[in-house]
Amino acid sequence: MLDTGATDHVACSMSLFISHYKIKPIKVKLPNDNQVCATHVGTVYLSKDIIIHNVLYIPEFTLNIISVQCLISALNCQLVFSHHICQIQEKNTFKMIGQAEIKDGLYRLILFYCDNLVFSIHRNVCFEHVKDVNIWHCRLGHPSDKILECISKNYNGIHFDRNIFCTPCHLAKQHRLPFPLSKTIIDNVFYLIHIDIWGPFNTPSIYGHRYFLIVVDDFTRHTWVYLMRNKSETRGLLLSFVNLIKKSV
Repeated sequence: MLDTGATDHVACSMSLFISHYKIKPIKVKLPNDNQVCATHVGTVYLSKDIIIHNVLYIPEFTLNIISVQCLISALNCQLVFSHHICQIQEKNTFKMIGQAEIKDGLYRLILFYCDNLVFSIHRNVCFEHVKDVNIWHCRLGHPSDKILECISKNYNGIHFDRNIFCTPCHLAKQHRLPFPLSKTIIDNVFYLIHIDIWGPFNTPSIYGHRYFLIVVDDFTRHTWVYLMRNKSETRGLLLSFVNLIKKSV
C-alpha cells in the first residue's frame, strides 16, 4: 500500500525480504495508539526498477506499507495520482515502472515487467493472490500460450490449460484475406494523401492526448502524426495541414 504519511517502509512478512539484519528495537506507534517494536530491517525486491531498502519488519501490521516520501527520495521517480490509479514514473524519461490501483480507499501496488518473455507478477505486497490464469490472460492483454505457460511455471497455483477457449483472441488474431493490389499511379507529391485516426488510448499521454491523426503522402510515403486530446480537433489540424502544403509547394 502506498502511504503519503508513512515515514518508513514497513513489511509484515519476512518472506518478502531478499536480505535483512537485526537492529536495536525501534518503537512504532500504530493508528490505534498501541506501540510495537521493529527488530529487523532489510531490503525488498519489487521489480528490477523498484528495490526498496531500510524496510522495517513489523509482523503486527496487517498491510505492507511503502512510504511515498522514502520511495521518491531513494529512487529518481515521480508519482502521478488520479482518481483510481497512481503511476510511478522515472523522473527523466517518464517511463512507468509501477502502478497502484485504488481499492477500499487505498492505493495498492501492482508491478509488471517482462524479462525474456517471462512475466513476474508481484501481488503479495497487497495480500491479493489471483490464481485464475484467465484473469491474467485478460489483464496482460491476451498474451500467447507461450507466455501463459511461463507464468504457470514460475508461480505455484496458477494452472494453464491449453484447451481454454478465448473468443476475443480468435476474433482479433485470425488472418484476413490479402487486400487487392492498388492500380492507382501517382506522379507527384500531395496528389493523393491517406488519413487515419487512431484511438482512444486506454491510458492518455502525460499531456492528456488520447488520439492521433496520421497523414501519409502516397507519392513520397512521408508521414505526419498529430496527437489529439479529442477527435473534434481533426478538422482544425487538417486545415492547418492543407495550409502547410500550399505554403510548401
